[in-house]
Amino acid sequence: MTRSLLSHYRKRSLDAGSGDDFTVDTMFATADGTAYCVPSVTLSDGDEITWRMGDGDSTTGNTINYNYAAPGGYPIRFDALPSEVIEIDAGLCGLTEFTTSPYWVNLTKLDLAINEIDVINTYASWEELQYLWVNQNLISYLDTFPEWTELLNLFCSANPNLTALETHPEWTKLKILSLGNSPVGSLETHPEWVALESITCTSCNLNTFEVHREWSLCDNIQCGDNNLSAETIDTLLIEVDASGVEDGFLLYALNPGALDMYRSAEGATAKANLIGKGWTVFVA
Repeated sequence: MTRSLLSHYRKRSLDAGSGDDFTVDTMFATADGTAYCVPSVTLSDGDEITWRMGDGDSTTGNTINYNYAAPGGYPIRFDALPSEVIEIDAGLCGLTEFTTSPYWVNLTKLDLAINEIDVINTYASWEELQYLWVNQNLISYLDTFPEWTELLNLFCSANPNLTALETHPEWTKLKILSLGNSPVGSLETHPEWVALESITCTSCNLNTFEVHREWSLCDNIQCGDNNLSAETIDTLLIEVDASGVEDGFLLYALNPGALDMYRSAEGATAKANLIGKGWTVFVA
């Protein structure tokens, strides 16, 4: 699609509704008539979905693969019981709106990455949720819930308007938390995250950041370019060392307390221990 055509047809939205229907309000074709927004939906019963494409025709499949006769905006729709929806992939679709449903009680994956959405409503009823990818959008808040006990991955990095994120100790299965380049200002972490493997919070305007020795699987910790003090970084080094993890990657450069000259005796010992265990430690 040419830049001028894409600009003309800027607004695209997916509307899931709260009843039996999941609706894509507007879908755009490229200049050659190929569907521009390509969402994918997986149902628990494995059935293929019939999509009504807004031009009087329809197509069948979990992923839309369709050519329009002419470029433009088309309202498309499919019918499904909300409880049967288990995965939605709508990343990189150029969306500006996306309406979710509390009735997606069996939802395991929601991928909305790399769009232009400013509101993404989430619900405690999504108790089966494992993957939530909302990175590179325009959201200013994201509601999270302790009921998400199955959560494995949470990606919400590169949201320039996201100024807060609540986390929960009940996320004991969490493996990856990615929050970099979102100005959240504060981040509460929890020792209960015993399955954690990676946490990134670079350039988040953090004044404090805690790492816990209970994270015995976490080998990727990135908290550079924040406002962390020397004392905070000393404690971080001591806790990572106490976790026993080997061959990891630790980045805390571009913080006020990052340089080696600010290390306490205990912090310097912990850093040396980590390097001896095969860790790569970026200081500056």
